[in-house]
Amino acid sequence: MILLKGAPGSGKTSLIENLNLSPYTLGYDMFRELFAVTAPVAGDDNASLVLGQRIERQVVQATHDAVENRLKLGALVVIDATNVTVADQKVWRDMGHKYNYDVALYDVQSELTDDELLARNDLRGDQRVAEDIVVKKAQQSRESGVALGVHKIESELQLRKLGTVAERDFNLFDKVVVFGDIHSCADTLKEAIADHGDLDDPRIAWIFLGDLFDRGPDALGVFELLAPRVEQDNVFLIEGNHELNLRRVLTNTASKGSYRDSRATRDQLLAGGHMAAEQLAFLNHFVPFIGFTKAQQIFFASHGGVQVDKVPYSVTAGGKIIYDVSNIPDYYFIYGAASRTHTWNRQTEYGHDANLLASDDVVQFHGHRNGSRSDGPQPMDAVPNVWNLESGVETGGKLSVAVIGECGQTAGYQYDGPPFERPVVVPDMSAVPLSARLASDEGIRAKDIGNRITAYNFTRETFQKGQWNPETTAARGLFLRDDTVIARGYEKFFNLGEQHGYTKDDVIQHFELPVRISEKANGFLLIVAAVDGELVYYTKGGPTPFSKAGQQLFERRFDAEKRQKFTGLLSRTNVSVTFEVVLENDPHLVDIIGEDLIFLDVINNAIDFTFRPELEQAVQAILNIRRVPSTVVTTRGQLATAIDYYQHEIVFEGAVLLDAAGRMTKIKSDYYSAAKAIRGPLTGVLRGTAETLPQTMQETQHKLADSGIWQNLTEYTKVNPHGDTVLDMPRILKAINFQH
Repeated sequence: MILLKGAPGSGKTSLIENLNLSPYTLGYDMFRELFAVTAPVAGDDNASLVLGQRIERQVVQATHDAVENRLKLGALVVIDATNVTVADQKVWRDMGHKYNYDVALYDVQSELTDDELLARNDLRGDQRVAEDIVVKKAQQSRESGVALGVHKIESELQLRKLGTVAERDFNLFDKVVVFGDIHSCADTLKEAIADHGDLDDPRIAWIFLGDLFDRGPDALGVFELLAPRVEQDNVFLIEGNHELNLRRVLTNTASKGSYRDSRATRDQLLAGGHMAAEQLAFLNHFVPFIGFTKAQQIFFASHGGVQVDKVPYSVTAGGKIIYDVSNIPDYYFIYGAASRTHTWNRQTEYGHDANLLASDDVVQFHGHRNGSRSDGPQPMDAVPNVWNLESGVETGGKLSVAVIGECGQTAGYQYDGPPFERPVVVPDMSAVPLSARLASDEGIRAKDIGNRITAYNFTRETFQKGQWNPETTAARGLFLRDDTVIARGYEKFFNLGEQHGYTKDDVIQHFELPVRISEKANGFLLIVAAVDGELVYYTKGGPTPFSKAGQQLFERRFDAEKRQKFTGLLSRTNVSVTFEVVLENDPHLVDIIGEDLIFLDVINNAIDFTFRPELEQAVQAILNIRRVPSTVVTTRGQLATAIDYYQHEIVFEGAVLLDAAGRMTKIKSDYYSAAKAIRGPLTGVLRGTAETLPQTMQETQHKLADSGIWQNLTEYTKVNPHGDTVLDMPRILKAINFQH
């Protein structure tokens, strides 16, 4: 992935055209043109693109989607954007690294002056941007560096060489051993290796054509045989589709439930003590293909089998072949040559004519496919100069191996695979470290928040589809450093009557008495913990503008001496303390008197959710803070009465119930639920996505109009800590005398 850096007018487009990079280039401007039209500009001879308000987010999303799809295919990608800040570069770097891309940056602006940039900008026609933006971007480009994990390209010559791969000279080796698809058949692999030498013998080159894992009985055995040797100069790993699938599973880029075989491989390796990072580090050593020479014969090895005569190459003055694969995605080498229809759908053509792969000048090795799915494997040397080394080892077939001798001649060998009806190793995941279990769950979102700390939360899809398990339930504002919980909020628990939660009858009949009922303040949750002797402040998403606002309120309320004592308590006891934060500029649905900070609970820093009630008095003694109002009921009659009260008779948010066994549920008041039903549609009116409230809310709309609010809705807003303009619902509801 090549990032072009420079202010508008610096010459990025010209460079792209001069180096014939247009087919590989994507950028925001390309999609702006697709979304936009042109129109005249007052006092200006040049027209301007007309994009419209709130479209930029769609432009950005469309660009990112297009780039990510090309990354999935393994294509050269050039990003034509200003990329003048490290933050800009990080967006593309993170996307590229997810797909094992090398990310490079070329500074097109270089030493250009503002005057030169402005003069060039004047020549851009309807693409011209405001002069102040050009100057600002130019200055940012001069001041910013290169993001960590991105390397800088120093010259156009270096740029031209990207996308080229030189053949390797294998005359250094006495022989070359090439393995077909192994599919987790470790014992068969070990037998074949022992028959031809030693992996650590530097006189022998060992090439593995991909699909090392999945389907077979022992992925762990294959991994532990090859992973320690990836740095050796005589071991060469070629990427197959099953390595690609495993990468997708490990990086959570696979669709939910897909690649079952690769998930089984991942879990075997995790249970064997090889964490996701180690598995990815191993996969990072795989390449799409290898071209090499031995005894004046040219050889080519890839997983899928390709028409090598269509892979562009040049010959240096010294006779060395340089393959230029800028215009060929990795997909082609992984899945192999296919018809137009199969290629369009990114599919393998299993029953293709293998003679199409033959070349008079190049001997090719490949795996992945051998005849149609309904046919048995064909002989490995059925087509001249094409060695097909996929022979169904994991389904009772053979492991095929080709050996190139000292004079360049090739011979084939086959080894029996394990019985097809075989037990597959089922890993004991209980021994897998917590961070690995969380990382392997697609229902959990992980975010690096710095200082070696990762914030975990369940995904939107998990919430919407109710895909709950012990990990997704725990990962709700959970913070780990390595495998140690350093801060945490509450486990996910549900509203009364909500799907996956408790019904009213469940609570009244089965909650273990006594039951604590705490009023629910209408603010946001703040989690405070001590890390390395310093207080940290998180919302469920980690450090955010809201957590910063909560920290500021905390520091206004409690002086340095109290904060120091509080830090000591949290450090000694390894707990987190939760607070409800109510801010003037964060209006929810219930009227407030002023900003407030309400002490909720003390929670143990562990994956198994537990309260630490014995520390509540210590927190109150240090901070002299108000605890959330609560009552304790000791009979089922009292419990039923309390539920009715909090559901039907109050004008605040509701309550949280905690029984003696630690079960929790939330009650939302009728008032709160009715007010919340109005807020969404009214926010749509504020943002221009709707013109009226739904038909069922016409009475409310009439009240808003009669009070003058409807006509002046923007005056009934506040800007929250995140910088978003939101409705001041308490003020609006009070003005129309809202009753649920």
